Amino acid sequence: MKKRIKDHGLLLALTALFIASFGGQIVTGFHSHNDDLKKHHQPELVLSDYLQSGHFIEATFENWESEFLQMGLYVVLTAALYQRGSAESNPLPDEPQDEKKFAKRYFRDSRFLRTLYENSLSAALFALFAISFALHLYGGWREENVKRLISPEHAPPQSLGEFFGSSDF
Repeated sequence: MKKRIKDHGLLLALTALFIASFGGQIVTGFHSHNDDLKKHHQPELVLSDYLQSGHFIEATFENWESEFLQMGLYVVLTAALYQRGSAESNPLPDEPQDEKKFAKRYFRDSRFLRTLYENSLSAALFALFAISFALHLYGGWREENVKRLISPEHAPPQSLGEFFGSSDF
């Protein structure tokens, strides 16, 4: 058991930190949203309903959207730019390089597969960014329409396109 913990310490620590921080976001968002509902004389949500609400979806994916964009750009920039002494950066042009790369060896017959493999991390991060962006838009739109519904003015709901073009998004 100790060997497994030692061998997978980074995974276990990051998983525990993720669960703790995501749990904290859920609890604080849940209470904050219910406080807003109380102020507008609306019934409070139970946790399972909150986890399906626009407030939760928007808050979660707005945060993740920025993280995936940052990591995607970091991966692309570390592949394209140099930084002497950085383990993440490409070797400088005057430094020796290992010409026997994994992708060239295993994908020598397919330029497409080699390119896909060589760019898979940045492609995955940008795909996760796009998914997070879309879910942030969807959650924000749902939350905005709830706010319009419970506001004293009872403003009509917005379409998704109207919300996308508004300053609220």
